Amino acid sequence: MKRTIAIISVACALTVAACASSTTPGFAPPSYSGHHLPSAKSNGFRLVYAWPGDAEPFAGLTYLGGTFYGTTAFSGNGSGTVYSVTPNGNQQVLYSFSGNDGAVPQGDLAVMNGLLYGTTSQGGAYQDGTVFSISTGGSFNVLHNFGGPDGRAPVAGLTSLNGTLYGVTRFGGTNDQGAVFSITSSGTENVIYSFTGTPDGAQPAADLVNVNGVLYGTTAGGGTNDSGTAFSITPGGVESVLHSFGSGSDGVDPLGRLIYVDGTFYGTTTGGGTTVCEGFISCGTVFSMTPSGSEQVLHSFNPFQFGDGWSPWAGVTEMKGVLYGTTQFGGVFSYGTVYSITKRGAEKVLYYFENSGDGNSPLAPLVSLKGTLYGTALGCGSTCGGTVFALRP
Repeated sequence: MKRTIAIISVACALTVAACASSTTPGFAPPSYSGHHLPSAKSNGFRLVYAWPGDAEPFAGLTYLGGTFYGTTAFSGNGSGTVYSVTPNGNQQVLYSFSGNDGAVPQGDLAVMNGLLYGTTSQGGAYQDGTVFSISTGGSFNVLHNFGGPDGRAPVAGLTSLNGTLYGVTRFGGTNDQGAVFSITSSGTENVIYSFTGTPDGAQPAADLVNVNGVLYGTTAGGGTNDSGTAFSITPGGVESVLHSFGSGSDGVDPLGRLIYVDGTFYGTTTGGGTTVCEGFISCGTVFSMTPSGSEQVLHSFNPFQFGDGWSPWAGVTEMKGVLYGTTQFGGVFSYGTVYSITKRGAEKVLYYFENSGDGNSPLAPLVSLKGTLYGTALGCGSTCGGTVFALRP
């Protein structure tokens, strides 16, 4: 998958851990002394849909009216698609990007007033990405073309707040370190904050989360230790750094979104922690954080212990009081995992990918629906170009 490697190489500016490979890390899976996680393969995994060509769904799924919606980074005309898929696997392409209208969408779709809204990381009038809207029937409209000072290369999705959408761009803004922007449903875009690198962070890559009218997010770089930050920002553009990653084993390079559950934030870092995975890269963490910024590591990933995963690109999802997530690498065959973790840090591998048609390298957050988790995997070996899967813990 040359295109996967190419686009992940762009993300090397965000995290070295993501640059090891598009499918397998650079070391062989360790021996587990007979522990091959039999319980992981007995869980209710189900393949929902597999793309026949090189689709590479970086984005996760958005549920609306009994159907999931998402994007592929490629396929279609080669620049990506917007698609729908039912829980039983009926897939339909709603729109194929051509480049001038955007290319390589990577962020999740947002829902506002019955329409879907999303971003493309490339393409558009200035080749710096776009914001678009699309109906469930496929009626498509470009709302904004990014061009640099107003942001460029948005890889995250959008978040609605009081009838306005908010998002981040990985680069661009006043300092080319990334920006937070607002955009109306009619396409009026405004940069409300431009990152400077130190100490506020740089290169945000995750969706914002709305908590009581304030937006919270992460940057993959910058901060006091140049390892990323967690921040808050008001709709008026008042930004505050809550935590700078990279101090000890607290984690580095957060690429996933935060979630807010019962007064606490939860998230992941793609690197850091206490275990070294790639000679000089640590394996990543799951962490909790108070609204005031007090951070605690719940789990440091360690694939040398019974097939644990590593490099959790996506954040976590809460279902019935338990957190669930995916790792890009690790597991018995080094193609990634689905895991659960309690709020006290007890982690368990639920499924390890085999790259034999089930998927590999899951990068997006899971979605819970009626006790089942749904997600996407970037590839799946020689048989297909990405999958949608379901897992019932």
